[in-house]
Amino acid sequence: MAALKISRAVTVCGVGLHTGEPARVRLLPARRAGITFVRADVHPPLGVRAHVDSVTDTTLSTRLGTPGRADAPIGTVEHLLAALAGMRVRACRVEVHGPELPILDGSALPWVEALREAAADGVPAYEPSNARADEDDGAGAALECVAGAEADEEWCARPLRLTAPIAVESNGASIVALPADDLSFSYAIDFAHDAPIGQQSFAWAPPACAVAAAAEFAAELAPARTFAPAAHARALQASGRRHGGGVHNALVSDGGRWLNAGPLRFANEPVRHKLLDLLGDLALCGRPLGPMRIVAQRAGHALHVELARALLRADARADAEGVARAHARASE
Repeated sequence: MAALKISRAVTVCGVGLHTGEPARVRLLPARRAGITFVRADVHPPLGVRAHVDSVTDTTLSTRLGTPGRADAPIGTVEHLLAALAGMRVRACRVEVHGPELPILDGSALPWVEALREAAADGVPAYEPSNARADEDDGAGAALECVAGAEADEEWCARPLRLTAPIAVESNGASIVALPADDLSFSYAIDFAHDAPIGQQSFAWAPPACAVAAAAEFAAELAPARTFAPAAHARALQASGRRHGGGVHNALVSDGGRWLNAGPLRFANEPVRHKLLDLLGDLALCGRPLGPMRIVAQRAGHALHVELARALLRADARADAEGVARAHARASE
């Protein structure tokens, strides 16, 4: 059951972390189940399903798009997706103006606040900012060109099943998913070379109640900001990335200290943010996670997305095994 249902349009503005370009996002009620993004500032508008099949890049952030439309990337989607998943929003239309979603304060908390505003009681508002942004026009047609652009309500609500352990790994990083009685996560990072970050871990088991889980997500994970060592941030800027980043929207460490004014929001804020990123990337499964234990170590967006694909394959196998068992029983 969803904890939040989008009932009115809300606009969020800012700048992209990597492009430094102005970005505007409108969160809108969706007429069908699922999360969809629409680049409404390009012609023709591009509709993209929030799904692993739409991922085009995982370098430093997660970018969505579609083949043949290099003019319309939708970058840095993970914080909004984490907020949508954490607040149990199952249907939302995300209208994007700009190549990248705004970084805001570097956390998912501004997105949580926007979703709460969009879900406030009131007359539903669906007012596309231009004539071609409606689902029945060019953007809608573009969405239909993406296989399974918006799934049915039952499919989107059905939790993914895991009947056997799966693991993904790369260059010393790993994520393991194990069958369990309940859903839980643990994440560990190792920045031993960077004293303010160091080695950190965090575990979270969302409550079974959707409303309680959303409240806990908003309090314990959403406020955690993205982070980077200053030398790494400078190197990224020199290479043409992170033009919109700074101490106003990220934790920045240098010389064994944080450059940000004021205290951290959590003593282990960096690793909480990594778990936030993981939740956002796993939202690209398009369905909620069922009972399982997910253990991540030193992972990043590429491995997160690889796990999402592996979880979908595991669920498909569970479906096939169930059908085979049913046929076997019927033939007895």
